[in-house]
Amino acid sequence: MPHRKFARASFGKRLLATSSVLAIAAGISAAAHAANVTNPNPIPDPTVNTGQTVTTIVFNDGKIHTGSGSISGNINGIFVVDGSTVVGSIVNATGGSISSKEAVGIFVNDITITGGITNGGSIATPGAGISVGNGTTVLGSISNNSGGTIASKSGSGILVGGSTIAGGITNGGTIAAKAFGILVSSNSLIGNSASGGGIVNTGSISVAGVIVDNSPFGTGIAVRDKSTVFGGIVNSGTIAADNGIFVSGAKIVGSASGAIVNTGAISAKSGGIAVLFNATLGGGIVNSGSISAGGGGIVVAVTSLIGSTSAGGGIVNTGTITAGDGVDVRQNSTVLGGIVNSGSIAAFDGIVVTASKIVSSASGAIVNTGSISAGTDGIIVFNNSTVTAGISNTGAISAGAAGIIVAGSTVDGGISNSGTISTGGSGILVANNATVTGGITNSGTIASKAFGIGVLNSTVGGAISNSGTVTGTGLVLGGVSLGTGIAVLNGGTVPGGIVNIGTISGTAAAIDTAGVAAFGFTGDGAAVTIQQDAGLIQGAVLLSQTNADRLDINGGTVNGQVTGGTTAAINLAGGSLVLDTAFKDNIGAFNQTGGTVAFTATPNTALHGSLTAGTVTASPGAVFEAVEQGNGGVFAKSQTYTDVIIAGGTFADNFAATSFSPVFGASLTPASPAATRPRARTAKFMASRPRPAMPSIPSSSRTRSR
Repeated sequence: MPHRKFARASFGKRLLATSSVLAIAAGISAAAHAANVTNPNPIPDPTVNTGQTVTTIVFNDGKIHTGSGSISGNINGIFVVDGSTVVGSIVNATGGSISSKEAVGIFVNDITITGGITNGGSIATPGAGISVGNGTTVLGSISNNSGGTIASKSGSGILVGGSTIAGGITNGGTIAAKAFGILVSSNSLIGNSASGGGIVNTGSISVAGVIVDNSPFGTGIAVRDKSTVFGGIVNSGTIAADNGIFVSGAKIVGSASGAIVNTGAISAKSGGIAVLFNATLGGGIVNSGSISAGGGGIVVAVTSLIGSTSAGGGIVNTGTITAGDGVDVRQNSTVLGGIVNSGSIAAFDGIVVTASKIVSSASGAIVNTGSISAGTDGIIVFNNSTVTAGISNTGAISAGAAGIIVAGSTVDGGISNSGTISTGGSGILVANNATVTGGITNSGTIASKAFGIGVLNSTVGGAISNSGTVTGTGLVLGGVSLGTGIAVLNGGTVPGGIVNIGTISGTAAAIDTAGVAAFGFTGDGAAVTIQQDAGLIQGAVLLSQTNADRLDINGGTVNGQVTGGTTAAINLAGGSLVLDTAFKDNIGAFNQTGGTVAFTATPNTALHGSLTAGTVTASPGAVFEAVEQGNGGVFAKSQTYTDVIIAGGTFADNFAATSFSPVFGASLTPASPAATRPRARTAKFMASRPRPAMPSIPSSSRTRSR
């Protein structure tokens, strides 16, 4: 609003002509160097403009003087504009009140204030409570002290546009506004590079919000339009608004503790903390308080930059975030210093990275040591994103879909889990032409209903290594179970293979490199080697029908049906391969140099497991052991199980047959007639070992006592 409107009053003009010291209204006295001005009566529209110099302005000094004054302006409460200088401060002290009927409580524009602007009383206005307009320099700070209140019916609590506030902005009182609690815009400068200053809220900011394009819009603290804040933005109080803290197209230079720090409480209908539109943060975003948001808890978007290559920064949550998306980095943004959660995140998606870059020199660019509870995905990296230093979970992730998913993106440094992942979909999923260098490592627990670990149409450099527990408990779609421990499908490539010393299990399969036709999954990627060194594989092992997949058993137990194509192989050197009653192993080649084939023998000779291979090579030291399992039946003295091991081609038979039973012995003989079936072997389970004799009873014991 043009200043001329305010200068028309002859009362105001006479004032400006009389003195360099402000003396407004009858009954106010002021000396040339007075520090305070008493105000026993209401003052209408006090105005200073047109190059005046004011030594000190102290309005409504109820703290020092016995009376508490009031200023009630028709348009503005206090109005200082156009090249004027205030040598000192503008203060609405404790007990004082400023009200405006049409516009602003304290309005300054294109002036210099050598001190600051302070409110310890009350300011109630339709527009901004405190407005600092273009070209103004405040060498001190803008402060709403503890006990101070600013109420704006339709505007902002504190508004700074195109100005410099060298000492920063602080709210320790209460700000209630319609549009913004604190707004810094139009290339403003807050604080200074030497001592900081920043924007600090230790009090309460509540913003009701206005409707813009049929959407609610109101922000607690906003910095935008090429403005710069030295000293960061810090909230240790409460903020309730549509958006909590909003940085758009601006620069925030923080301290070692971060560029945006929340140790208080932020409640937002939309975003908790949002950094957007080419914004730059010279430091991280740190939350050790609470953020509750209908949209993103912490959002970095549209080519924004967080942190620095030298000092890092990143996004750190040690508090609580309850939001639509917990942490959301998107649209060509970069976070230097990584994303770390050691607190709790409850959201639709826990941590989301899309078309962006997360960089860290530490072990893990995305790290969860706390808890993530997600309706959909715990951690999702997709759409050509890049993550350096890997993804790590040592905490707990529970998700309705995937625990950790990398899709169409690159993760350098691998994916590791030493915590717990529990999901309604897949535990760890790499899909859609993604690349993960450094492998996938699990030493914790993964419990999923689809794939425990899945690699689909993607490359995992290194190995999938498990020393913990991976289970796929059986998501059923269209009557077909999808529960698989580890799956490498649809062109998936894992050069280092799958290495297990823990437990891998699944209701559909423990390990699947063959595919599930019902879901369009195929096993047409590069050959995969499964290295079973210890522990347990419980469930089917489905090797590719087209590739030269291998199951190398060096220790532990494989307890599941193993199938594969003509170029697939089982190499048994140690541990045991179980042939249970329902298992019909079928493979291109079976080679045994050690270890044990554990054949389950039951009273029902028609129901038994078998192994069929293109070639069978049993070297000396290969053990075939019959394991007695009564299942409520009674064994005959001699039982024969036909076609237990069958070779389609070469059969090198050096099996040493033995029995686990203390009573029954076992043998592995050519099938009958041998002349026509030379490559089939029949197992016999017979009572070849005598039962222990009953102990004799001494004659003295047979004599009846008299």
